[in-house]
Amino acid sequence: ARVRVRIDGSLEPIADGQKVPGMYPAADALNAVAAAYNDTRKGTNNSNYEPDKFVDCMISFDVRGASGQLRYQNFKGRLGSKVVVRILRTQAESRVTLQNGGYAPSHLKIWRLAARAGKGVIIISGVTGSGKSTSLVGFVENMPGLDMRAIYTIEDPIEYEIDGAHQIEVLRDLTSEEETRRRYGAVMKALMRGDLDGASIGEIRDELTASFLLTIAETGHLAMGTLHAHLISNIVPRLTNRTVGLTRDALTNPNIINTLVYQALVPKLCLKCCEPPTVAVQNDPEVAEYLEILERRFKVPTYNLRFKHVGGCPACGGRGTKGKTIVAEMWQPDRKWLELVRANNDYGALMHYRSFSDGDFTSEDMTGKTVFEHTLYKALQGAVDVRNCEEFE
Repeated sequence: ARVRVRIDGSLEPIADGQKVPGMYPAADALNAVAAAYNDTRKGTNNSNYEPDKFVDCMISFDVRGASGQLRYQNFKGRLGSKVVVRILRTQAESRVTLQNGGYAPSHLKIWRLAARAGKGVIIISGVTGSGKSTSLVGFVENMPGLDMRAIYTIEDPIEYEIDGAHQIEVLRDLTSEEETRRRYGAVMKALMRGDLDGASIGEIRDELTASFLLTIAETGHLAMGTLHAHLISNIVPRLTNRTVGLTRDALTNPNIINTLVYQALVPKLCLKCCEPPTVAVQNDPEVAEYLEILERRFKVPTYNLRFKHVGGCPACGGRGTKGKTIVAEMWQPDRKWLELVRANNDYGALMHYRSFSDGDFTSEDMTGKTVFEHTLYKALQGAVDVRNCEEFE
């Protein structure tokens, strides 16, 4: 059995093991994951672990001063089972915040405007593991005047303890869609009597959660959620596909959408061992192509660029990277954008959004800029490897 851990975005063998790092007897690994599911999980499900089924649960932990929850997911497979465990830290000091996570000053201004508006839908989109939930928690906990607001969360399951919010766990009944709808309906009925200012529903995954989010916004409250979507331009198509089922007319009504966010996490370079262009080009001939593209097409200086040192150094544990940073794009829709989206002209809406950019790749102002441009800006500052830009465009 192989055990790997994801650090700075890449999977590597866990440091311990027997003769080979990260390698264990299959029976030992099977006993460990079965014990985790059978003996330490939260909830009232009485079923036992079965390696040939897709099962999931939450597990609380408190080890050597580090506390939080583990989100546990089992996958069946041809050669046996695979278990993925996501570590969700409880302590606020261990979580990335909006302020220190990597958002640009212009992004932080939009976050402040979104909080001050206090109405409409805020959606944070991104791929799995991009820090969406963490950013949503940070937004709620740092909301101005939070102690004078009534904020609720409706979660399946509750992942983080959120200061200043009343958290409600609504677990789905996998055997009955009708029962799941009844549970969500009961929460919505209670919320409408609960004098709420805002509510977060966690992940928008289907028609049920999407309609829940829209109802909160339509009744004049702040509605927040996360969404699996790549780039801001794909948020509306994702929300209006058959699975989620919202309409463009409903989404583009005035005062419904407050703010749209797309974020991702890219590895930060180790400042002890990262390589300047003159060194990197000797170790990797392809670096010359990147330098040429940047100078010829983007017409930007390349002397501050730094590249990942393969093999790293003791300071970064041999990885060449140390931590991750948020790269993002954000938008508060105006009337023209809403009209274009309502008319099913998503490309026109994207071009309208981009028309607000200052066109300067070396400027920290990310207004109207894409996540590609935010990553490029950080690369030009020597913070990340410019090759990460290819992930986005």
